[in-house]
Amino acid sequence: MRHFSHSSSVRTPRRCAQRSMAAALRPGLAGREADAIARRIIAEAGVTGIYFSLQNLIGEGASRAVYEEVFAPGEKEILRTANAESSYNILHICGYAGHRNTLDWYRDYDVKTINWAAVVEGVPLEEGRKIFPQHALLGGFGNLASDVLYRGTQAEITAETHRILDAAGRTGILLGADCTVPRDIDWKHFDWVRDAAGSR
Repeated sequence: MRHFSHSSSVRTPRRCAQRSMAAALRPGLAGREADAIARRIIAEAGVTGIYFSLQNLIGEGASRAVYEEVFAPGEKEILRTANAESSYNILHICGYAGHRNTLDWYRDYDVKTINWAAVVEGVPLEEGRKIFPQHALLGGFGNLASDVLYRGTQAEITAETHRILDAAGRTGILLGADCTVPRDIDWKHFDWVRDAAGSR
């Protein structure tokens, strides 16, 4: 990255980008539109709740300070709106394509259930419980074609289900994956997880 003078009157490209984002989002237009969508899909479309996906954007100009100023207020407002319509909303901290997040940035987000990429982040459900002690936790399985949920035999998937539950417990735990699973996954694999969890 090219840097310019350190004079306070001259901005680096990254600082310009950060300030542009802040200036664009500070009026709250995007947040208000998202609020309205969240409200309508629950109240009018009759869905149970929203699956709200977001990322830290670490390394792309979004430091913790920038995130708290620019992104967090709108995200929390969307959740407030959704929670006013339904208590069954999920926060998804997305690890798509190996993206890593700082999970504790979301410690105070008001949502009943939190899902993150446990395999990608290297933070299994039992460790995530220390970050989110008041939330229900969703996940445990990797979502890639190389992971056991996709490629495993019934015995392997059963064993992995038992391993996850033995480590995380059952209270406040919903079994799921890091993110979207491949579309061609054999749906019997989900039945195997369900049967294994029910037999534990």
